[in-house]
Amino acid sequence: MTAVRRRWGYLLAGVGVLTGMTMAAYLLGIRPSSKELARYNVGRLFEIVSQQQPEYLFLLGICLVAASFLIKRYWVPLVLVTLIAFAWVIYYESVSVWLLGLGADSFSETQKFDLHEALFFIPGMLSIFVPFIAYRRLALYGIAGFFIFSALLVVRRKGNFSGQTTFVFCFLAGLCLTAVALYILSVRATLSYQSNSEIFNRAAKNFDNPAMPLVFNRPLNVVIYLGESTTVMNMGLYGYPRDTTPELTRLAQQDSQVLVFKNVMSTFTHTSDSLLEALSIGLHTNQDLLPITSRTRVSLPDLLAYNHIPSYLLSNQGEEGTWNMAGSIIFKHAQKQYSVDTTRLGNAEYMINRPYDGDFFLKHLDVLIPKLSSANSSVVFLHSFAGHGGMNGYLGAIPKDFYPHVDDYFKNRSDAAIAGTVRGATENIENYDSAIRYVDRTVSQVIEKLSRLENPTVLIYFSDHGESVFTSRGHESSRFTHEMARVPLLVSFNASARLMYPDLFNNYKHLSETTALTTLAQIPATIIDLLGGQVAETALVLPRLIGAPQDAYIPPVLVRRTSSGDTYVNTNNADVHGSAAGASAPATNSADDPTRIFVARQTHLLDQSALCYSAVNTIAMALRGAMVANCLQLDVVANSQGAVPLTVSSASVPGAAIGTVVEIASRNKLSLWLQVRDLKESRFCQQLLALVEPTLSAGQTVLVSLATEIDLSDRNVIGCVQTLRQKGVKTAYSLPSEQWLACAEARGRISSLEREACQPLYAKIDQLVLTDAFTDLSFDYQSLSVVELIVAAKTFRWNAMNVEPRQLLDLDANTFRMVGLKSRDRNALN
Repeated sequence: MTAVRRRWGYLLAGVGVLTGMTMAAYLLGIRPSSKELARYNVGRLFEIVSQQQPEYLFLLGICLVAASFLIKRYWVPLVLVTLIAFAWVIYYESVSVWLLGLGADSFSETQKFDLHEALFFIPGMLSIFVPFIAYRRLALYGIAGFFIFSALLVVRRKGNFSGQTTFVFCFLAGLCLTAVALYILSVRATLSYQSNSEIFNRAAKNFDNPAMPLVFNRPLNVVIYLGESTTVMNMGLYGYPRDTTPELTRLAQQDSQVLVFKNVMSTFTHTSDSLLEALSIGLHTNQDLLPITSRTRVSLPDLLAYNHIPSYLLSNQGEEGTWNMAGSIIFKHAQKQYSVDTTRLGNAEYMINRPYDGDFFLKHLDVLIPKLSSANSSVVFLHSFAGHGGMNGYLGAIPKDFYPHVDDYFKNRSDAAIAGTVRGATENIENYDSAIRYVDRTVSQVIEKLSRLENPTVLIYFSDHGESVFTSRGHESSRFTHEMARVPLLVSFNASARLMYPDLFNNYKHLSETTALTTLAQIPATIIDLLGGQVAETALVLPRLIGAPQDAYIPPVLVRRTSSGDTYVNTNNADVHGSAAGASAPATNSADDPTRIFVARQTHLLDQSALCYSAVNTIAMALRGAMVANCLQLDVVANSQGAVPLTVSSASVPGAAIGTVVEIASRNKLSLWLQVRDLKESRFCQQLLALVEPTLSAGQTVLVSLATEIDLSDRNVIGCVQTLRQKGVKTAYSLPSEQWLACAEARGRISSLEREACQPLYAKIDQLVLTDAFTDLSFDYQSLSVVELIVAAKTFRWNAMNVEPRQLLDLDANTFRMVGLKSRDRNALN
């Protein structure tokens, strides 16, 4: 009985430890990490185990040490070891991020370290200890510890080991494992420190170049509002169906107080690399395929300081670390004010508490404005934090007043209808949209404050990079998705600036109305232009202004050096030649399909054709398609109840409601291509007309393409098609791919075989001509060679399906009304 009671005591002790740790986590206010809620495959599991080796080894070791004390019933050491394990679990994330983010710049201020510095250093160091854990991980560790102890009891009983032997073994094995864990962590920290220092020192050296004299002849204050992780995909101002930007939308509609630039891409998807390029000027024109830290450049604040124009930085971000190199490199000659002291925190700075952007900026602008009034010209940089995901999610950097959801848009929609196969994304989307609403409020408040200044002032707002919240990928460059690089760009002239420089205002108003592809690399040229800078007598070569028509060549973005070679995202239709752009080895275009479509559209590759984002079946796909294309293509089926729901090809899983997709198309002034199946009753025509009426009213093209199974001799069907045509809808017949391919394979063979294979196709086209109901033909792009040889087919406009984005260069701009482009979309249902 004593042994049984002892075992039950051990069991209750284990449960008690687990319960105590869980309750302590709850009392400390620790919240689950969204990463822990993701579903991992086996490969991902091994990757996580490899990355978290120190954490797991230390916990295994500490469990063995705790087991040794439990066996000997040394209760005080057991409690101490349990507390150490708990502290390791909740603080490992923050401490490891800090250690792995340290670099040479993290200790640049400790060269003359005295007692006062030490006393100031301690609070800064303590701020890195941020509790962070997921309940699931906590429970997992508790259960693992319990089973380890249970296994030891079994081994001890089966092996007939004494209590002293078991104690010594567990204690020594535990100490060895914890020592190995600490050794691995220290080695990783050392290697990371060396790597981060090398990156920082290389960038600092390449950006440490003498500025050149320029002539500035326009007295003006320029305020640059640097946003954080903000994509146009989630901004109502840019066509998002939720009103996430009510204030900016209002200002944009009020006498052009805010000029909205479209089709803007960041140069990278991480803050440091993006701002290093967006706030500096290249000194050589053949380095476009080098990582930004390896290019020879001069920072814009350095250039301004050399020419006696003061620059100021109000930053709610960190001062150092590889994630914040702009603070140390770009702004070294600016007058800087940070919201919190983040020295010696490296990349861990994002975990500490800081004021909200609006509170910080408005407070310090009140102090700074008198200085602006006394200067002929000046440039102020406001570096914001809201929009950053961080350890507390997207809500961590905004006031609680903005926590509630923007509206009920997603309330009764399934995850599949919103984001396809990406599960659990809806809550992140809701929180991110709330953050965008706060960004809208803060930017608007700054604009309105500057509007009251007597001095002429221009504000430029843009984000360092975007965010892929619908795919749950954030802004990780190795998994690039188009919206990670699609950012807002707004320009606001206050009343004094519009009155004093009307021609300048009108020029930028005109530039904002173009559809030219713009990158953030054009920001420095724009700031210099606003200040009236003259560069004719210098060797400085500036890029074009924001919104200006494209040159023959646009420098690529997202240039990365990886273990498998250099990659970049091409912003041109033609390939970038590595030798002319500084690459030491061939580089690979890593643009995803949506970006390829976007580039083709913005560079007017097929100016006469609508480029359609194909097979749209989720809200995320419709939103992404609206960003990159000028047409959405979707499959529609008429069911027995008379509804017209969206389907996933032949699957039975319903996607987004067709009305939702059509509304997104109408809001963004996109054409529509509806591929309709099972149209057997004329009553569906009225439903189709009601659906597409907003698109037709907006002057956009609507193409209804009927699938091959319809009966061309059915008067009801033909009457339906004729009704659609009379209402302005373009009507197409989708010719069967099998017939096209059979005819194509038979061409060039014996004439009788060719006639036999192609006759059904010829007869079908002749029948279509006689119906006088169809305006177009739609067919698979592989069939083009056959269609081109059929005389009767030329009486119709053509529409190509299943075109790869890479094949756009081969298409004739005048051949097609619409081109359905394949896109491997992360949010597709199939």
